[in-house]
Amino acid sequence: AVIEVLYNLAPSVLTGVTTEAIAILQGKPPGKILGSIAQGFIAEVLGNMGYSTPMVFDKLVSLLDWPYWQVQVKAIRALGQIRRNIPDAAIKRLLAMRNNTSPLMRAVREAADDALSEILSLETGIEDE
Repeated sequence: AVIEVLYNLAPSVLTGVTTEAIAILQGKPPGKILGSIAQGFIAEVLGNMGYSTPMVFDKLVSLLDWPYWQVQVKAIRALGQIRRNIPDAAIKRLLAMRNNTSPLMRAVREAADDALSEILSLETGIEDE
């Protein structure tokens, strides 16, 4: 049913998904569409784990520049969940994302604002735990 709807509404998207699926079956890495699902899942897992290691932060900071806003939001939320030891580079990137004035980036802007509130309240000792 989903494929039929996609075929009728956005056949070019279906073509892109099909191409990526075939590439995955051939052992190639996923592209932006299916890769976004994987990267979003990774961001959610990292946030839920709560580990504040350089490798985790490197991955989450790189996802802040992912081409799709949904993945960016998940990476932002993960940083907000971790809260502790967030690198300065991540905080600067969150500040820039919070100040993005594009109406298309409202969800990203709000997520960045929420994450910064969590991170900075911890740093200043304003916790509600």
